[in-house]
Amino acid sequence: MMHLQAFDASDAANSALTQLNAIASEFDTVSNNGIVVQPGWPMIIGATAYSAHLSRAQFRAPSLQIPDYPLITPVAIARPTSSLEQVWTDWRAAPLTLKVNEALLAFEQHATSTEHVYILALMSDKIPAPVSAPFRTIRLTGTTTLTADAWSNALMTFDDQLPVGNYDVIGARLEGVSPIAFRLTFPGWPSRPGGPALLDAVSMDVNPNRLFRAGGLGVWGTFNSIQQCTLEVLATAADTAQTLYLDLVGPK
Repeated sequence: MMHLQAFDASDAANSALTQLNAIASEFDTVSNNGIVVQPGWPMIIGATAYSAHLSRAQFRAPSLQIPDYPLITPVAIARPTSSLEQVWTDWRAAPLTLKVNEALLAFEQHATSTEHVYILALMSDKIPAPVSAPFRTIRLTGTTTLTADAWSNALMTFDDQLPVGNYDVIGARLEGVSPIAFRLTFPGWPSRPGGPALLDAVSMDVNPNRLFRAGGLGVWGTFNSIQQCTLEVLATAADTAQTLYLDLVGPK
């Protein structure tokens, strides 16, 4: 199962790596400003770091120390656009393996000014196997007033009513002016799969091959037409407009 973690801070310009704060939720336990690793997701399979003047980003945990703490490269200094794809470090070929119950910490370094820095880590219990199956992309919209720099539950409405049955989510995309990241909540699942958010309809997805879409990361989770999945959003400001696209296999 996949689970998206997030770290952030408003930091002054620094000449050395500075620790960010892990963002807590009901499923994320914080210790020493880091996230306590759980049995359901002991590996980091991908990450991204964003700030306008960011120069370095790094994860730290006791089990990651040798030969040196891993850097997140490249870093992102701009949000994706129609000509700039979302920056993403893909570790699926060699995941960073952690020990359960240790704290995963995130650090950054940037120059010039005080600014907000965000780091995302996509965790998993295994390397997700891509799936190839007929699917449909459906659209949901929301008008929740988001809380800045915290996971906000966003109520979403389907454009069209889903036929009765069960559905596998094999990809997703969130668009909005202030969201940095999103994750999905599935009934009965203790994890929250997700990814980086995009500005608008023309912003470019993560490559290669639109990793977060069309089965690139396997099955994110399953829901039925009566008890549907829900959305959590991490945003930079109190935005009030969200557009979510889900790639669905079903009904089954």
